[in-house]
Amino acid sequence: MIGSRDFIAIVGPTASGKSQLAMRLATQLAGEIVACDSVQVYRDFDIGANKPTLQQQRLVPHHLLDLVNWSEDYDAERYRQAARQTIKAISDRGKMPIVVGGCGLYFRALLGNSWHSNLPHDHQLRAKLASLNNDQLFEQLEQLDRQRAQQIHQHDRLRLIRATEIATLTGKKFSELPDNDQFELIPYTIYLRPPRADLCLEIERRARQHLNDGLIAEVQRLQAQGCDSSRKPFRSIGYQQVSDYLIGNGQYEELVSKIIQATRQYAKRQTTWFNKVAHDICLNNINEFDHDVAG
Repeated sequence: MIGSRDFIAIVGPTASGKSQLAMRLATQLAGEIVACDSVQVYRDFDIGANKPTLQQQRLVPHHLLDLVNWSEDYDAERYRQAARQTIKAISDRGKMPIVVGGCGLYFRALLGNSWHSNLPHDHQLRAKLASLNNDQLFEQLEQLDRQRAQQIHQHDRLRLIRATEIATLTGKKFSELPDNDQFELIPYTIYLRPPRADLCLEIERRARQHLNDGLIAEVQRLQAQGCDSSRKPFRSIGYQQVSDYLIGNGQYEELVSKIIQATRQYAKRQTTWFNKVAHDICLNNINEFDHDVAG
């Protein structure tokens, strides 16, 4: 149940309906939205980044948008610090934080799932653990570190394996390890995973909508400011294809096709990544969400 968790996380591939569901839950639960997007943090990257409109931002408070200029570097570590502070501040105000986005790297950084990469590895041990099912992994981890076992979702196979590997190799409990960066607040994670055909249709609709809304003019404004393909946000989908189009590479319909194709490929990679992330509920579309789960 959502009410038993510290915050909500809505994840999934691009164009899956995450923002719409976030707005719905924010109005129902007195929530505030925390973006988890590596392009929306940049000022002036609006249409191609699918940034919430000013009207949406007036209806529901949004955070971690327009943080830096395109000339600045922004990475997962900076996002982790900002997101954690923001989530805690929203919670302290008695509101429900709702993290929404499809950037797996930032989401992983927020939860602290990569801090232990410098701890020992053993490929043979990991292969042995990988041969166990989730119940067996959970039981083994519980024997080694009961507290840590209770912190990991039983469907989160990757973290079960890694936690058991670390506990076995170090002989220490998770709480005794140095640099423990696990986020103490626990999310209720909603995974939006539409059928591929539905997602492809929405990707095409949104690509054409972005172009109709002025994506080409937005790219031209950024270029006039001195932003080019050497800048990180300018290499993202939509901006990169429009930039090529403006120097004479292809016709308009080719531009549309290239954006759609690149977005579909990105959505496929996101789906593969989020399939491995523990979640509390998986939805084919936002209309499947059971309002009673918010109790």
